[in-house]
Amino acid sequence: MFVSYSRAESDWLPRFETMLRPVVDSRGMRVWSDTLIGASRRWRPEIDDAIACAAVALLLVSPDFLASDFIMRQELPALTARGVPLVPVLLRACRYRDVAELREVQWAHDPGREGPLAELKSARSMARSCA
Repeated sequence: MFVSYSRAESDWLPRFETMLRPVVDSRGMRVWSDTLIGASRRWRPEIDDAIACAAVALLLVSPDFLASDFIMRQELPALTARGVPLVPVLLRACRYRDVAELREVQWAHDPGREGPLAELKSARSMARSCA
């Protein structure tokens, strides 16, 4: 599983790795993110190799994700060109509907109905503190 995200949203990555652990383990999958690129390694070939091997791509969508030239001009086109199934998740409100690849695919949740995950998290935290 290839994870595409903006570094501005890097705090979400370990949360998804933990959440996906049972699925990854039961299916013998591996979660790949750029955090696996070691010091002194050439990062671009490593990303290209990971995309070439990806069976699915988790997209952590946010304004920073959409603003990333690398994601929008390199990663996303490479993933779609290979036919890798895209599983987007809306972290923060943004104009994802303006991106055909995101508008035309089934999301992991319903961002129109449920909204961004960051807002759900905030609402739950407030509910707990008021209880």
